[in-house]
Amino acid sequence: PAGSPHGATVRVTDQAGTVASVSWTIAVTAEGFRFLDAQSGRRVADGGTGTLDNPWRSLADMYEGSDYDAKWANSYADNFLYFKPGSYATGDAYIEDIDASTGTGRMPLSTATKPVVWLAHPGFAEKPTLDLGRGYIAVYGGQDNLYFDGFNVTNITNYYRKGIGIDPGDHITVRRCAFSDLPQGGIGGSNNQSAIMITDSYGAFGNRFAFTDNTFDRIDAYSIIAYTSNKVLFEDNVITSSNANFPSIGPKSNNSMWFIRGNRLRDLPGMRAIWLYNAGGQTTD
Repeated sequence: PAGSPHGATVRVTDQAGTVASVSWTIAVTAEGFRFLDAQSGRRVADGGTGTLDNPWRSLADMYEGSDYDAKWANSYADNFLYFKPGSYATGDAYIEDIDASTGTGRMPLSTATKPVVWLAHPGFAEKPTLDLGRGYIAVYGGQDNLYFDGFNVTNITNYYRKGIGIDPGDHITVRRCAFSDLPQGGIGGSNNQSAIMITDSYGAFGNRFAFTDNTFDRIDAYSIIAYTSNKVLFEDNVITSSNANFPSIGPKSNNSMWFIRGNRLRDLPGMRAIWLYNAGGQTTD
C-alpha cells in the first residue's frame, strides 16, 4: 500500500561470473514530485501548485520565475518533475548569456537550485516536447544525478545551436529522448554545436554517464561531443539525416573509458561517424 516501505534488490552478473547486488527500501509517496501539464495546467500566478491534481503549465513555474533572482530560487531543488504531453519552452524561464542579434541564450540549471530529474509522465503515447528555440539547457556546477527521460528535444535554433550542455558531474543519464532540428549556423567559428555536450569545466572530470535509446534526426552538428568525461556509455541510439561537416559522435579530448556500441547511423552523406581528437596528447581511451 501507499506509504509502506517496499524492499527492492538489483542483482547483476557479468560475463566473468562476478556478481554485484544492491538493496534498498521504497516508500510510495507524492512527496518530492512535481507535475507539469502544458495543456491543462495552471501557472503559479493563476494558482498552480505543481501537484498531481493542480499541475504547473510552463517551465517558468518550476523555475520560480523568469528573472535573474529566479535562477537562484531553490524551493524545488531536489524534486522530480513529471511532464505530460505538450510543448514546454525554455524561453518561458530565465535565459542568460543572450546574443543581442537573436535574443537567444541558455536556461541555466545550477547546482542545488533546480530539479534535474525530468521524466515524461507515464501512460501517454506522445512525448512531451522541450522547445529550445530561445535557449539551450545548461546544467552546470558539477551537478550530480541528472536524469532526462522520454522527451522530444526540438527546435534547437538558439544562437549557440546546443540542446543540453552538461558540466562534468557524476551519474548523468539521458535516455529515450528524440533530438531533432538543429540547423547549421549560430556561433560562427566554434565547433561545439551539438545536441548534447559534456563541457570542459576547468579540467574537472565527470563520471558514469549513460546515453541510451535516444534518436538524433536532422542534427547538422554533433549528436554528442564531450570533454573530461569518464565511464561513458553511448548505446542503442539512432542517428539519421544530418548534412553537417561534424562527426556524429565526438568524444573529443581528455576522456576515458567510453563504450560506443549498438548504435545505428544512416543517411549521413560525407560524415565521419566517430571523432577522436588528439590535442596535446589528450584523447579518448
